[in-house]
Amino acid sequence: MKKLSFLVVCMLVMAPALFAKTRTGAADSTKYADLYGKYKFDPGGQVDEADIIWRDTGLVISTAMGDATLDMLGVDSFHMSYMDGIITFKRGADKKVKGLHISVSGAELDAAKVMPATTFIRKEDMLNTKKSYAAK
Repeated sequence: MKKLSFLVVCMLVMAPALFAKTRTGAADSTKYADLYGKYKFDPGGQVDEADIIWRDTGLVISTAMGDATLDMLGVDSFHMSYMDGIITFKRGADKKVKGLHISVSGAELDAAKVMPATTFIRKEDMLNTKKSYAAK
């Protein structure tokens, strides 16, 4: 009986911590929403474009050369797992993300944000049953 009581108490103590981790992961994905999107690099570089996305439990930069995870260093700066690079997001006067800068292995790459990430998908698009609406 003592073992059963001990197990119940342990479960009650541990459950909130386990659920808190799950909620934190979900909250983090929305925390970086203004960073998500497609970025176009200057012509003639090693890569043409990159996508900043949320995958599983972390922020990722995806290019034709592969994917790299991003770990936060500062407000708009991240450590990039690929070749120990640093990525810094640039903001305009309106505080919106306008581009990014990558420093990796002595190379400096700049990209402009060309397309924000899609934040939602309409049910009609998923089911391929678009409805036409007449103008009134």
